[in-house]
Amino acid sequence: IVPEINDSYVPDADIIMSTWWQMAYAINTLSNKKGKKINLIQDYEIWNGDQDKVHDSYRLPINHLVIAKYLEEIFESQTGEKPQMMPSPFDNNNYFITCPIKDREPHNIMMLYSEEERKGTKYGLQALFELKKKFPELVVTLFGVYPNPDLPSWMQYHRKPSNLPELYNKNAIFLSPSLGEGWALPPVEAMSCGCALVCTDIGGHSYAINNFTALLTEVKAIDAMVEKISLLILNKKQRIILAENGNQFINSNFSIDTAVSRLETYFYNLVGKQ
Repeated sequence: IVPEINDSYVPDADIIMSTWWQMAYAINTLSNKKGKKINLIQDYEIWNGDQDKVHDSYRLPINHLVIAKYLEEIFESQTGEKPQMMPSPFDNNNYFITCPIKDREPHNIMMLYSEEERKGTKYGLQALFELKKKFPELVVTLFGVYPNPDLPSWMQYHRKPSNLPELYNKNAIFLSPSLGEGWALPPVEAMSCGCALVCTDIGGHSYAINNFTALLTEVKAIDAMVEKISLLILNKKQRIILAENGNQFINSNFSIDTAVSRLETYFYNLVGKQ
């Protein structure tokens, strides 16, 4: 922690990285002794109405990394240049299958609970309540960081669970109803643990390939969420194929070891240009 981002407080380095658009402006003012300057773009950060400033940050004379294809497209549309793609990883050393996909109870569904509007929790909950009417056996596992919400007995809430991989492995389907994401991590963890994914068709679910690694719906489309989840509950073969495809795709493309190696190579190549 430093009092201010300027040459007096920031140590000399090989690399200096920003992880937020305002910080990109700050590191751009530093001397070259502070390292090669990198702006890591992890989301389309226009929530506070600063769209022009966010777009202008893409044009700063520093190196720009993006974590997803849709961010690459936004960046290119604003600058006419391609940023460096650096897909986000997940910790596949801790998130893996312990309960065989074929043995899971299809009525067990999991979802992140959030009070942040952008996560779309209220639409997901409405879909789950509708599903309960169709499938009385339905059991839902929710997790999150918020205090326990008021939920019916067939919905279990785990606040800041220490056994998250175990929870994923107890469920057959994971629902992600987000309205927008940088790169949603819980669905990736769930897929790596063998859940079949139903999620919204947004850029932050870039790993969700419809009818291959996931079933996609439009945002806020409660009826479509009910339809897609019902399909997986009733069709065991399709659920298993979807879960297996998702698991293989995630572990082949987003492992943490692969990501570390990729980023390390990028750093060395960048410093080597001095």
